[in-house]
Amino acid sequence: MLRMIVPPLAGLWAAFHLWQGSTGWLRRFWCEYFAIAMGAFTLSLIWREWSGLAAAVGAVPLGWMLRDWRRRTITARNASQKALLAGMALAIAVPDLPFAAARIVSPAQASGLWPEAAD
Repeated sequence: MLRMIVPPLAGLWAAFHLWQGSTGWLRRFWCEYFAIAMGAFTLSLIWREWSGLAAAVGAVPLGWMLRDWRRRTITARNASQKALLAGMALAIAVPDLPFAAARIVSPAQASGLWPEAAD
């Protein structure tokens, strides 16, 4: 479920920030893109099958945001800021990483996390 909600929601958030931080024709572009992303995300909440479209639409602004975070990570002097930015990027890119790690470390205890794990 996290893989279906987190990337499109993060892309929606990134599109909003790009819209707010832009000027001129680029501001209008990101405003329209935000509206399209909002529509795709809303449809993905109603019909699960639309989550792929919402993720694809959200990938463009999310890529811009991750590029910005990468630049800020490289130029950051503080190690905690670098770790925070890298952690946020990892959490968005692989939202179910903690659950997958728990499944690898202790398959017997993590089997209750996923219904298909009991198969």
